[in-house]
Amino acid sequence: MERQELRKLIKERFNYSEGKLIWKYNYSREAKKGTQAGNVVMEGYRNIKMDGKNYRAHRLIWLYIRGDYPSTVSHINGNSLDNRIENLYKANQSSNARVFTYQGKEHSNLKFGKKYTLYDISHAVEIGQSTMSSRFRHRNITHIFRDCDLYPVKAKVSRCKLFPYEGNHPDLISGQSYSYVQLGVAFGIHDKLIRDRMRGSRVFTDAMAVKTPGGDQFMRCETRSAKMMDQWMRRRIV
Repeated sequence: MERQELRKLIKERFNYSEGKLIWKYNYSREAKKGTQAGNVVMEGYRNIKMDGKNYRAHRLIWLYIRGDYPSTVSHINGNSLDNRIENLYKANQSSNARVFTYQGKEHSNLKFGKKYTLYDISHAVEIGQSTMSSRFRHRNITHIFRDCDLYPVKAKVSRCKLFPYEGNHPDLISGQSYSYVQLGVAFGIHDKLIRDRMRGSRVFTDAMAVKTPGGDQFMRCETRSAKMMDQWMRRRIV
């Protein structure tokens, strides 16, 4: 089917609303007037079947709004079900990848607010693309990355020891998980000190990064073993 014929067909059958194609009339037993067209398939995309042929919903939306039908349409935020036209962009096969927005200041090859693919990021900071992909995946980075996300982290720390952060640090995102090393780099203290200060807690807060007047000693929640040892010492003293 020609591009213009297909566009005319989808305009006849659908209305576009908030990233969805809505049936204008009862098309079949399942496709009712006023319902969202298509079904989510195993690949994570929404497919729409018309006249015996399957189409990707995001490509039909691009054709519906933009008027052209490129071979590849990608999602800016990486969510394959977020088919709002402002979340779609045209890409070729070689560059079809998730894009991330840089919000940092330290890397001269990256500009604040600009979008980059993993390929672009890895070349800008001279880190392997597979390493960057693994690092972003383990740190749950979906569409925004900062300077602290580009620092090398030991594998045993980044894969096994990630803790939620709650606070207002400019280089960290509240609610996102970070390793000891990442937290140490962000706050300018050793990762071993971070580990000590988090003992007994599963969430790192800004207060844990503040040194007490007594030096590096830090007020922290006692663990069960610490409480047992304290009780044992008191019995011995008495």
